[in-house]
Amino acid sequence: MYESPSFAVLPPVAAGGAPPAGAGQREGKMQVAPFVAVASALLYGAVAIAMNFVNKATLMSFPLSGTILLLQMFMGIVIVKTLAALGLVQLSRNSLRVKKALELLPLCLLYNGNTAAALMGLNRVQVPVYSTVKRLTPMLVLGVKVCVMRKRPHPHVLTSVSGCSPTA
Repeated sequence: MYESPSFAVLPPVAAGGAPPAGAGQREGKMQVAPFVAVASALLYGAVAIAMNFVNKATLMSFPLSGTILLLQMFMGIVIVKTLAALGLVQLSRNSLRVKKALELLPLCLLYNGNTAAALMGLNRVQVPVYSTVKRLTPMLVLGVKVCVMRKRPHPHVLTSVSGCSPTA
């Protein structure tokens, strides 16, 4: 059985198809059946690739990637605020402070730079090439890190990174 975070949406499922007694709680974590884990991984891969096609189609008709990035950020804020207003998510009071915003500013700038570069790259190459490069980048970075650091990565890291390439 695979462990998932305690905020899992799907209930744990035993081998017989019914939730086990105790709802799969073990040390604060939920148990999720392997087919649920595989199904979620396949869904993630399908959505990621579909998103590439949607972004490419959008960029072909509206080539200003900076505007698209701003609209995506705005919609993200609107969605989070709407979910908070509906009571589906909780925002801590700490998340609304200027000090916290300044602490997260470098992370936001790096994320936006990465996203802007990805949109510019997608605008210049075909979707299959973009998807392949995007999915193989973690493997390349891990390979360079192994060569430079002369240390083998943890098996969990290898498993996670090797799982990136089949969805390309």
